[in-house]
Amino acid sequence: RSTRSMKGQRTETLFQNEIFEASLNNPAASHQDQVLSYHAALDTNHETGEFNGHDPRAYAASHKLNDPDMPSLHDALHGESSHQYIEAMKLEVSQLLKQNTWTRIAREDVPAGKKVLKGTWALKLKRLPDGTPSKYKARFCVRGDLQTEGVDYFETYAPVVQWSTVRLVLTMILSYGWHTKQVDYTNAFCQAEIKEEIYIEPPKGFGGVDKIPKVLRLLKSLYGLKQAPKTFFDKLKAGLLERNFVQSQIDKCLFMKGNMICLVYVDDKILCGPNLDEINKEIIGLGIKGEDHIHSFQLKDEGQVGDFLGIRIEKLGPGTFNLTQSGLTNKVLTAANMTDCNPVPTPSSTVPLGIDADGPGFNEDWEYATIVGMLMYLAQNSRPDIAYAVHQCARFTHAPRKSHVVGIKRILRYLQGTKDKGLILNPSDTLKVDCYVDADFAGLWNVEQDQDPVCVKSRTGYLIMFMGCPLTWVSKLQTQIALSTMEAEYIALSQAMRDLIAIREVIREIQTFVIAGKCKPIQFSTHSKAFTLEKIPQSIVHEDNEACLKFANMPKMSPRTKHIALPYHFFRSKVEELEIKVVAISTHEQLGDQFTKGLTEALFVKARKELMGW
Repeated sequence: RSTRSMKGQRTETLFQNEIFEASLNNPAASHQDQVLSYHAALDTNHETGEFNGHDPRAYAASHKLNDPDMPSLHDALHGESSHQYIEAMKLEVSQLLKQNTWTRIAREDVPAGKKVLKGTWALKLKRLPDGTPSKYKARFCVRGDLQTEGVDYFETYAPVVQWSTVRLVLTMILSYGWHTKQVDYTNAFCQAEIKEEIYIEPPKGFGGVDKIPKVLRLLKSLYGLKQAPKTFFDKLKAGLLERNFVQSQIDKCLFMKGNMICLVYVDDKILCGPNLDEINKEIIGLGIKGEDHIHSFQLKDEGQVGDFLGIRIEKLGPGTFNLTQSGLTNKVLTAANMTDCNPVPTPSSTVPLGIDADGPGFNEDWEYATIVGMLMYLAQNSRPDIAYAVHQCARFTHAPRKSHVVGIKRILRYLQGTKDKGLILNPSDTLKVDCYVDADFAGLWNVEQDQDPVCVKSRTGYLIMFMGCPLTWVSKLQTQIALSTMEAEYIALSQAMRDLIAIREVIREIQTFVIAGKCKPIQFSTHSKAFTLEKIPQSIVHEDNEACLKFANMPKMSPRTKHIALPYHFFRSKVEELEIKVVAISTHEQLGDQFTKGLTEALFVKARKELMGW
């Protein structure tokens, strides 16, 4: 970081990564801040750090998005860790050359009308999930924002594995005693050939030894290109299919074959199965090209599953995993200046948060959206106990008030007392999928303004468990306004069925292609017509509203409820086929209750024990 004189004033100058890297590294940042920060990058001299722009908003946005673990090129080359970053940049270029990523041509040989794209360096200090520094990373990226659709790229979408599928497979690993391996691809995107004709400027500081102006024509995909994720996924998919894997119809990043499961998240991969030798053989085979295997990869065996996508997966015993994100928890506490705060026993008050349009405004030195983004990643992966509280605060990201800051700080105080805790997976002996679903009818009445339609919206909350372990959880407002408690509960029930039915289908696929006849027998009580190859137990949906319970199980419509038939009756056939059974449960035993409202300390601790395992 440096200061330079600009028009007679002293200003702090920052150089930010290009917009697509900013969005990856800081998903909580608003789109406007990302765009403005990107323009600030274009107006900053990477050698001197001098900001030459004329839009003060761009400078302000770049300051907001600054992260010491993601320095600007200027800061990295002139800071305490300059040697480490320079070595990382050398290693990056060396690997790109080894992979034959480009060929150098004279600038005058570029076809007329062809654009030469600029590049940018994305630098980062990578940390383990507990916050410990891991390694210095330098990534040379193409300025994808300069690409033209239909010329430089066409299709761009690439899937990533769903976290519910990851937790499902982790539960099976524990239940069946499977072995695991984690694999990382070296410069993954650069391993896939590119179809389009694309030219780029050489990386800064790595020009040729001759004096002839040169540009690079890409032969392989490169980070930053809009089509890069799809190009690599297509190659990886082709390579796995060549090796007799079967792709899931539900989760496109789940691949299966006889005795093995493969989960793919961009360039991170988990392999698991009962035979460790077969897994090791598969990893070696992925790096070999042959007559039957056209696609091969440069990859690294990183041992048993440990740290995956910022989440530490720690094995506490032969049948228990503990999923933690202590590093992110400490990071969000530090970002909000709450490292010395006093803990509280619950993450939210029993009174819901409202818009509070006339209340005092936001007046903190931290970014509300940034804190909410980090809390959402915690809530979605290892801390479902804060899901309801975080979703409440996330509603007001566009216009936070002081009351919303109070809500954020309460969550942080709760995390302060539980920052080393996580989600414990300890599967039972019964292979079944159960669901707990609840709704809070018009819970914002007398909280929001009575003339605002939001005040009568209900909240859906549900939890889907597999072998007693949480797979997925949801806390959100319903889009349709329910006319009664029964309707609110029924809408929530229908929304939960969308995830439940999909999860059952994934389990059926794993049963069919991986487990069938190889593991312990599955106990089931009801035949399901949908599962003709492998049978899995009937799913029990726990509902605490008697009217909703009767409505879900009755064979015909009633005049009072026919208006919700089309969007919310799709799961009735599953109930009629006895694949899913909706049963009554006491409100005090309803685990979905914690996702619809703030609970008292006693009720919250009881529900957390069932949910989190502590």
